Amino acid sequence: MKPVTLDELLDLETYESIRTEYRARVIEHKQQRRVTLGDRLLVTFEDRETVRDQVLEMARVEGLRGAARLQHELDVYNELVPREGELSATLFIQITDVDEIRPELDRLLGIDEKVVLAFDADGRSVRIPAEFDPAQLEEDRISAVHYIRFAFEADQMAAFERAGQAELRVEHPAYEAAGAIAGPVHAQLVSDLRGEAVSLLDAAAVPRVARAEAQLLQEDAWCRVLRPARPRSPSHRILEAVNLTGSLAAAPADEWSAFFGRVREVATELEAEHGGCRVTFESPSDPNAPLRVHLLGSDDADAH
Repeated sequence: MKPVTLDELLDLETYESIRTEYRARVIEHKQQRRVTLGDRLLVTFEDRETVRDQVLEMARVEGLRGAARLQHELDVYNELVPREGELSATLFIQITDVDEIRPELDRLLGIDEKVVLAFDADGRSVRIPAEFDPAQLEEDRISAVHYIRFAFEADQMAAFERAGQAELRVEHPAYEAAGAIAGPVHAQLVSDLRGEAVSLLDAAAVPRVARAEAQLLQEDAWCRVLRPARPRSPSHRILEAVNLTGSLAAAPADEWSAFFGRVREVATELEAEHGGCRVTFESPSDPNAPLRVHLLGSDDADAH
């Protein structure tokens, strides 16, 4: 399956204009690619469309613009696109009680050797072990999210299609569970193994939306306070340095101090009004771009 390319993405304004409808299609698509394993584990099988969705959503949340920054996100997430003869998935260990997270993850140490995809075909049983991303594994702990792959031999791919169904199994001493791969889920995975990509969005056919301008709220010799054209929440502010660029190495100390003093002032105001403040620094691909800091009040930081 080919990786997602830049021309299949949309700029932030255009994506916002079609997001509601597109996300509804993606959610339905993902529901046909999910397997529940007991009360703790959920597996979502990835394809080009799930990857494109993740990149578009990441760009929206982080306000990413420009080919270089979007290509960086594509390079990261395209690793999830299944390669020839493979199924690719994300395994989520779902723990809602904060106090149980570390003990439960410790209990599941070694799970990377205990997940298999199994099916019967032509009078024989086939077991394909999950291959976990080694970069996510440590000797004494595991994470709550894992990227896994199932590598098929040519005859196993044909047998999987003929079987018509399969099971995803966890055979860990501390956690045993199985989930059926049947109906629409099995059909989706057969298509993946054939290299048939689903497309839920024709990026070239979407009318482009002009970029809206941010509203200037305050300005002094060191800093501009802006309300974003498309704020992530009612409290969202952007502080843009008048003289400082993305590189602070050569910045005069007085300008640096004045700008970040202003950041502290606005953050304190938002903290008093909203009970807290989240501060995020932009990482522009252009080193000459103005230094920008995003501030959101804690009580509505996730409103959008």
